[in-house]
Amino acid sequence: MRHLRALGLVSCVVAFAAAPVFAQDDAKFDACEAAPTHACVLDLMWDQMPKVGRDYQAETKRAFIDAALLTEDQALIDLYMQRTEWRNASALDSSYIAVARTKGDRATIIAYGDKAISGLSFDWYQLSAIAQGLAEVGEIAKARKVADLLPHGPDDSVTTLNLHTHALEVIAFHDPAPATFKGWADRLANDNGWWEQADIDWLAAAAARAGDVNAFPPELQARYRADGWKYLRALARLAPEMTASGAPGAQLFRSYVDGWADPRNDAIAEFVLAIAVRAHPEARAAMLAAFDARQPAPTGRTARLRALANNPAAALGASDRGLLGMVGGTFAQTQAARALGTYTREEFLAKARAGEDLFSLARPATLRAALGLAPDEEYARLIAELMTELGEPRTIDGYDYAQYATEWAMQTCEADVFLLAQSRLARPDDLETTMWGARFDRDPVIVARYLAIDDRISSQMSAALRGYQEIIARGYCPAG
Repeated sequence: MRHLRALGLVSCVVAFAAAPVFAQDDAKFDACEAAPTHACVLDLMWDQMPKVGRDYQAETKRAFIDAALLTEDQALIDLYMQRTEWRNASALDSSYIAVARTKGDRATIIAYGDKAISGLSFDWYQLSAIAQGLAEVGEIAKARKVADLLPHGPDDSVTTLNLHTHALEVIAFHDPAPATFKGWADRLANDNGWWEQADIDWLAAAAARAGDVNAFPPELQARYRADGWKYLRALARLAPEMTASGAPGAQLFRSYVDGWADPRNDAIAEFVLAIAVRAHPEARAAMLAAFDARQPAPTGRTARLRALANNPAAALGASDRGLLGMVGGTFAQTQAARALGTYTREEFLAKARAGEDLFSLARPATLRAALGLAPDEEYARLIAELMTELGEPRTIDGYDYAQYATEWAMQTCEADVFLLAQSRLARPDDLETTMWGARFDRDPVIVARYLAIDDRISSQMSAALRGYQEIIARGYCPAG
């Protein structure tokens, strides 16, 4: 009962003592509390199933099935298949897929992927989950094939478009393909988002004649002289063709840096480096020499980009991938990776606290993603502690910070962070998070006692079971 007291649910504890109608079950509760096996904890909760409202029966039965599957105890699985009378084959597939993803069960996930690719029927949610699971176990090519089975054309529903988009985000996040500085430069150069269709068509046609270093540069200048940024983007796009001549191209492109493309301006420096690494080796060497002559002591982001340009084909580390925005995933994941790669720890925490720069949008979700991307446990803990701080005052965003920090602390067994973050939740007595607390005090039975005193149960049972699934999957936290 220590955990519920910590949550301020003393009234519930008093109710336990003042509810003789349940006295006949005390021995069963006490025995399970002394040795809380999965079988006895689930059994105690199943005893309360008759009180679950009709509208909540299906989700509760599904939660029992998922919990039993996670135990990998075939006798327990058979028992709850029988008890729930679960006969919905599609729903069972959803459970098997979800449990396989939780456990990282590669064989099961691949088997479902093969079934989907072979043409067996799955609903849209299942296809998205299968694609995500395949990505999580490193089967990127299969993941893309399954994701492509989701309708994603301009006339398809918002639901399927969102499921397809999210599957692609998960695939991008887990894609192990090495990222390079040259790849970053190629992406910058080939980004059509900055161009009108007429420009895209012109650039495509211009590539065929761009190698003429006498005739083409004046044509390019005439087209984009009024917009220096478009001129730089066009040079980045056409650098391979314009510098293919070797020495003449190198001389031309060095003259750009010696003249108007001044790398002392950080934004211009970024384009100069992108152009250089896409250019012919002679032009690259000439441009980098000119860069160093005009900007011998770059700082911050520019200094890091200049160092990367020395070996543009080398695989980037996590920090540099984040700096360059080359970590795939959701918006929050890419923002978190960029922030972790750009700022020092002190800068990261200060800007996150103030909601500045990379934290000006989706700050709770960005910090949540940063918890999983932080390079070490201490850094992640500092982020989680900041999130508990941002959980006050209790605003809508504050509840998000507290929820995400509570979840992280449960997963990583950080008891102090867990208790503080949980105290700032919108519903600190929610049974899912209350059951999370049992990872620390090893007393899941207290939640079953709480359910026993309820006359009617709606979603509380499925919430408690979701919380208990974390214990099944992760075990209890070390004592102390």
